Amino acid sequence: MGYKISACHNFVKRALFKSKGQASLEYLLVGIVLMLVTCALGALVHFIADGGLGQLIQTFGSHDINSLEGFVDAFLY
Repeated sequence: MGYKISACHNFVKRALFKSKGQASLEYLLVGIVLMLVTCALGALVHFIADGGLGQLIQTFGSHDINSLEGFVDAFLY
């Protein structure tokens, strides 16, 4: 009886822990995501430093009330 339980236990243990390379793949995916986030933050910092954010705020933040379209735009804002 003890042999059957031990054999079953060994079979389950081998089936569950068969993936030896899974940790390497997870480290690779985490590294790639970390590099992508770093690149995205770098691009955002350069966009802000070059005045892109200020230009967007100025373009979309000022409403021209001299026309009906500007009034509607300001009213919907």
